[in-house]
Amino acid sequence: MRPHDVAHPTPTPLTLRILAIGAHPDDCESRVGGTAALWARAGHTVRFVALTNGMTGHHEIGGIELARRRRDEAKAAAEVIGIEWQVLDTPSGALEPTLDRRREVIRLIREFRPDLILGPRPWDYHPDHRYTGVLTIVAQGDGWRERLRLSPHLRAAR
Repeated sequence: MRPHDVAHPTPTPLTLRILAIGAHPDDCESRVGGTAALWARAGHTVRFVALTNGMTGHHEIGGIELARRRRDEAKAAAEVIGIEWQVLDTPSGALEPTLDRRREVIRLIREFRPDLILGPRPWDYHPDHRYTGVLTIVAQGDGWRERLRLSPHLRAAR
């Protein structure tokens, strides 16, 4: 049989799981919303996560009223572009790169099991953005080490 006579299987489309992590509701939407819509339309699963509730930063309103408004806007945006969304309850301005927060981001990553993770740069001028970037990077590393440590074949090799 010659090589060109071999039946080649029809390639199956690759479906990705994409996680975008932002500091506030509207961060992921404004930075990757258009691309996320294209990914969703192509059949990929996309989730936006805001690590804070967005209760500050508006020139007229704040507090729980603003947090609810931003949560509703995040939900509406997700429905329009066809993705999943999640807004955590941490007040805006109160995000810090603590061990508990790192564990929370690790948990989010493990539950979603993404193929691609997007987050802000860890040197941003805004503390919430900066700490979100740090948490996203560190959680990926910690989660990876934890998966290696718990892998049965590695446990058996000890």
